[in-house]
Amino acid sequence: MNSRHVLVEMKQWFADLTMNVMVKIVVGKRYFAVDADGDGKEGRQFQKVFKDFFYFMGLFLVGDAIHFLQWLDLGGHEKAMKEAFKEMDSLISEFLEEHRRRREPGGGYKGDQDFMDAMLSTLQGRDFADFDAETISKATCLNMIVAGGDTPSVILMWALSLLMNNRHVLKKAQEELELHVGKERQVEVSDINKLFYLQAVIKETLRLYPGSQLSGPRDLIGDEIISSQKLSKQ
Repeated sequence: MNSRHVLVEMKQWFADLTMNVMVKIVVGKRYFAVDADGDGKEGRQFQKVFKDFFYFMGLFLVGDAIHFLQWLDLGGHEKAMKEAFKEMDSLISEFLEEHRRRREPGGGYKGDQDFMDAMLSTLQGRDFADFDAETISKATCLNMIVAGGDTPSVILMWALSLLMNNRHVLKKAQEELELHVGKERQVEVSDINKLFYLQAVIKETLRLYPGSQLSGPRDLIGDEIISSQKLSKQ
């Protein structure tokens, strides 16, 4: 192999990047940063929990089609997903406890610094009938990390794959970056308005391969179904 070329597994890089950004926004720390011994085991465990969650969420189970077989949990997938969720809940609970300690007198709290801080400030002293403030805060923050960490990495992978398969488009995008940004610094938010071709690449990627399905999954919880005939009479 030519010494000037380096093989890079971009899927892992994109996954680390997007999840780092979301964890930083939500709880104020880079959880996937490589630790002192250089292996990043804590971050990898955190990432594995979310990877397992998405894997089990996408499985088609016999109980999904034949509802009276759900209680059997054929294959043990439901049990495994519950275990994955327990780990996710444990991790987000640790974050919440850290934020609470920081808000105590002498804890070094300097106002809302991340999304979880904002949630705690907003919910402080509020009374909710169905759920306590802690559950609402954890659920909201967890949804932010789950929803914002996976989809962007998938879109980035599609964009890179399309560019690699259309080298003339890749060349034009590189030329635009060199013209407006150069090779001495990274792209900044203020540069985006000048990168029209790159914007078009992202929009075309989203058109060809949307990052998520148009409608979320639905679960029928009742036996009664309103037919189109009944609706037409109303």
